[in-house]
Amino acid sequence: MSSFDCPILSRSDIISILAESQIAAVTDNDFKNIKPDFVSNLYTRLLIYLDALNEEDQGQVEFSALEQIENPDLLIGSFQVMNLYCRLREVMASLNCPMQFNLRDLIKPDPRRTEHFLSGILNFCLYKYALPGLKSFGFDLLHLVVRETKMNLLRPIVEELALLDDQRK
Repeated sequence: MSSFDCPILSRSDIISILAESQIAAVTDNDFKNIKPDFVSNLYTRLLIYLDALNEEDQGQVEFSALEQIENPDLLIGSFQVMNLYCRLREVMASLNCPMQFNLRDLIKPDPRRTEHFLSGILNFCLYKYALPGLKSFGFDLLHLVVRETKMNLLRPIVEELALLDDQRK
């Protein structure tokens, strides 16, 4: 379990990062009057960007599952929302997000919670892909701290391996 925290990004930082990385073009007004379709689309784009969701698979339901349902046309939207929800819940858990992602975050999104979850995902994107403009958001310091902490955690292991190697010789 990691003890690393990620900074909560401001709304303007979220908008800038999404635009710079060409994930989505959003405005401040999109966050003020947040809609479920906007949130679902944004999360879908982020998951595709992270390769956590395939564009082809998004919204696809297995044919065998559809055969079991009386009116599958009425439930296709529900399947898509539930698939996205399950995938987002897995991603948030893997990011050790302190807030628990729930279905309401997709169906009736709260701007504050949405910004919190977007911050977690975008911080991971920044770390994983080192997006252009990283230094303009102050993440060069974050990377140095994370790298130094990781080095401090690895140092005893490396020393132990060196000792074992010396004993073997």
